[in-house]
Amino acid sequence: VCSSDLYNQTPIKPVFNMEPAYDPSTCCGTDKDTTPQKNRRSGWWSILSGAMGVVYGGPREAWNASEPLNLDALNRVPATHTANIQKILS
Repeated sequence: VCSSDLYNQTPIKPVFNMEPAYDPSTCCGTDKDTTPQKNRRSGWWSILSGAMGVVYGGPREAWNASEPLNLDALNRVPATHTANIQKILS
């Protein structure tokens, strides 16, 4: 069976990467460090693979609504790199 035949039979479903590498927490498996490069890589892999979006998994202070907003958490290097994906592609 030709791969294009399989592609034509597969229903197209949107994909949104909600669980990329978390910054600055551990990533996955035996990988103990999440680096800015790993964060960028997961974002670019998602978008260039056809995903409709990717979420920045930042420190708790960046997303926990029960705590005051910490702008330093939102301005971390991996957060700006994730935002740059959209800027570059736009």
